[in-house]
Amino acid sequence: MRIAGLIMGFGLLLAACSTASDTPPPEVELATMPEMTNPEAFTQADQNACAAAGGTYEQAGMLGWFRCTQSFADGGKVCRDGDDCMGRCMSDGTGAAFNEDGTPKPVTGVCAANDNPFGCYATIEDGFSTGTLCVD
Repeated sequence: MRIAGLIMGFGLLLAACSTASDTPPPEVELATMPEMTNPEAFTQADQNACAAAGGTYEQAGMLGWFRCTQSFADGGKVCRDGDDCMGRCMSDGTGAAFNEDGTPKPVTGVCAANDNPFGCYATIEDGFSTGTLCVD
C-alpha cells in the first residue's frame, strides 16, 4: 500500500512538471530605443570658429558626433599629474601600476595630445595611475 502511494505521488509530481500546453506564451512588447542624433549640429560659422581657434572639426565617439578638437602644445611631454599639462596626464602604457604586493607603484605619464575625451586611457594623479577609463 505504501509503495502504491509513493508511485501515485511520483506520477502526480511528474504530471505537474509537464509542459503539454499547446498555448503559445504571450508576446512581450519590447521598448524601442529612440534614434540618437547629434543634439546640436555645427554650422559653417561654428566650423570656421573652430578652425580659427586652432581646432579640428571632426567626428568622434561611437555615435560619430561632430566636435571641435583642440590640440595641446605640451602633448607627449612627460608628466606626473594633470597639473603638469594643459590637458590630462595619461599613462603611456609602458609600466605596471602596482607593485607585486598590490600597493600602487609611482608612475609617469604623458600629456594628452588633444581634448578629445573618447577612447580608453588611465590618468595619472600625484604620480599614481587612477585606473583605466573608457569613454564612448
